[in-house]
Amino acid sequence: MSEDEQPLRTGWESDAHASDSLTRAFLLNSAESLVSPVSAMGGRVLANDALIATDLGRLTAFISSVTLLQPLDDQNVDTVLAQIDDFYQFGKPDSAFTGEVMFWSAWPTPDLRSRGWNLAGHPPLHLLPAGAVAPPDPPGLDIRPVTNRSELETFEEAAIVSFPLSNLLPYQPGSLFDERVLPDTRTRRWIGWVDRKPVGVSASFVEAGVINVALVGTLPDARQGIWRRLDMEGGAH
Repeated sequence: MSEDEQPLRTGWESDAHASDSLTRAFLLNSAESLVSPVSAMGGRVLANDALIATDLGRLTAFISSVTLLQPLDDQNVDTVLAQIDDFYQFGKPDSAFTGEVMFWSAWPTPDLRSRGWNLAGHPPLHLLPAGAVAPPDPPGLDIRPVTNRSELETFEEAAIVSFPLSNLLPYQPGSLFDERVLPDTRTRRWIGWVDRKPVGVSASFVEAGVINVALVGTLPDARQGIWRRLDMEGGAH
């Protein structure tokens, strides 16, 4: 390489625009979808070029998450994991953190089991193209947006039961969210009702040019095509 030539960019540099790739846009969106409620409810956030981490001091791992913004490899793994350990104070007797942390990576990582992490799976990245047609509503399904505290608690309980988030059962209001998250209009939440009973939920978050659909779940006794319809509702935002 001559002195005048610039090194080839990877697309994961801190100044790379969100539109550089769909993966980068999604990572920035997904990380901000966690920063938003955690910040609104008084939690802690760590943000740097390599990662964004959130901590609300709740038991659920969905709220306490690390999202990598750059690949993790043998050269940076020690530095990145040290930042995470310090943020959550892992292994320190005076740590106030309780529960679990989700570690999200768009790339394969080195084996982290010896460092205290357990592989939870390989979730796929689903892409819903623009203009997709929603399926017809299952009989009796009424999908309504969440607009107030009471509806948010109904949404929260249905999400906890449908996944299920077993460590948050039996349900207590405020386990995931409280009304402080409602003003952020980038997030929308829906409840599916049949015969005036909640049967499922979905949510979406708009950021970095992406509509990120999340928390789609249906209650165990109501799985007749409801999940797909709620998933599409989130995609329409």
